[in-house]
Amino acid sequence: MARGRHALDHGELLTKTQAIKRANAPTWLIGQLSAKRRGEAVSLPRPRTAWIAWRDARRTVAYAKRTR
Repeated sequence: MARGRHALDHGELLTKTQAIKRANAPTWLIGQLSAKRRGEAVSLPRPRTAWIAWRDARRTVAYAKRTR
């Protein structure tokens, strides 16, 4: 969603690594996503991560509707 929000605001995509740094997520999740991107084996707590992703998606869609 960080990539989508940036694209809406600036008309360009971020790399996945840049998007992780700008993600609207708890610090522990950003750390785990960064580690996974580096190729480290990490175990993300699925229900908790899914809840955060769902909320972020809702916020991003609402933001897109407001800015259009």
